[in-house]
Amino acid sequence: MEQPLRCFLSSVHHDTRISCDAKGNVTTTSNRNKTEDFYILDESNGTTKIRSVSHGKHLSTTSDGRVEGSVSSEGKEYDSWYLHKDTRSGQYNISSIENARYIACDDGGATTVEDKEDATGWNLELLTGELCFVSLSEADKRLTCGPNGKIGMTDKYKGWEVWRFIGVGDGDVLISSRTHDRVLQDDPFGKVTSTQNSAGDWQKWKVERAPDGFDGVVIRSRSLGRYLRSDGEAVSTTRLFDGAGTTWHLGAAHSQRYFLYSVTHDKRVSCGKHGVVSTGNRKESETWELQALDNGLVVLKSTTCDTYLSCTENKNLDAIDIFSDKGMWKLKHSSCGMYIVSKLSDLALSCSSDGTLSLVSDPYTPSELWTLEPCLPPTINKTQMVALATGCAIAVASIALMPLAVTGVVGALGFGSGGVAAGSVAAGMMSAEGVVMAGGSAE
Repeated sequence: MEQPLRCFLSSVHHDTRISCDAKGNVTTTSNRNKTEDFYILDESNGTTKIRSVSHGKHLSTTSDGRVEGSVSSEGKEYDSWYLHKDTRSGQYNISSIENARYIACDDGGATTVEDKEDATGWNLELLTGELCFVSLSEADKRLTCGPNGKIGMTDKYKGWEVWRFIGVGDGDVLISSRTHDRVLQDDPFGKVTSTQNSAGDWQKWKVERAPDGFDGVVIRSRSLGRYLRSDGEAVSTTRLFDGAGTTWHLGAAHSQRYFLYSVTHDKRVSCGKHGVVSTGNRKESETWELQALDNGLVVLKSTTCDTYLSCTENKNLDAIDIFSDKGMWKLKHSSCGMYIVSKLSDLALSCSSDGTLSLVSDPYTPSELWTLEPCLPPTINKTQMVALATGCAIAVASIALMPLAVTGVVGALGFGSGGVAAGSVAAGMMSAEGVVMAGGSAE
């Protein structure tokens, strides 16, 4: 499954969620927006860091007991936490390593208290999932969800064809439309529809390897064990496996294209007429195609310039049009991101506070931390369609969506015909922050 875990932190007794803004102000709100979206980052010593998806701030405790968002500091404990799970209720209490106090929900904010109480109970509302195209194995058709939730098949590769696979325990998954926030469901008569309700067994599915002789996976409803089936037009379920009509391929929705994002300095690596530089944009010039090599290394190719990110003989960063070992990189996992290290020189890609890119030697600092932001196909939901129809000035090509959960490098490194490869290279290295290539600057 996708790593790191991504979720809302919801107060059990107040039905509010922890929120963190760009300045590190931590509040509680009834919203479920991107400022309430957090990564749960497991440390090797059993502790956890909790990082804002939108702003990169870590939940931290202050000397006066408040909770705030701060930049992570290696070796410090003010942003490290223990997550204590109650096995009966499934709820969590979150205690600080710094002072052993528990995060509590108070009036419009979050603070810490010495003892467990009602206000210290939290639920983790999971947002983690694989973003995939779901295609028939022997037909160029994909599962799609229309604006009113109608399920069908299409030959397109766009936003309505992207589905999020969310693990819900016991090997079950929810299959949720990325655009319309509706989940796939079965019924006893084999009718496949979508719903906004995700609490029942009708909405749970299992993804399993197809029988011998068939290349792909089968998708079976948990409640009845029926197989998801299509003839290329209609979608239904059937009691029996019938070959190609019930065999599916799951492909990465980002097509292995990413933004290289500096965790510390909010910059992306760009390739253009000025060479390899950093910008605050998410445009085509910031897009890189990741190619996995058999030796465990990767290649990063600019989709604009058709050149390879490389370390030259002089140990400088460049983009060259000839593939060689200069363009081979190692992705080294860290709890707060990853290091992109040249095979040739063993130097790591670095971004300074002013956006200057360079290659530096170990020991690494936060300036060398990166994540891969997957580039997803553009989409538009029903609400946006209504706004367009009523004359609102929205350019479809520039609609920017919330970050979405992606494991990353699906197919190449983690999610193939056999299903999710737990513990794969993909699981440990991707940031899971999916971003639509919206043609504008970063929010």
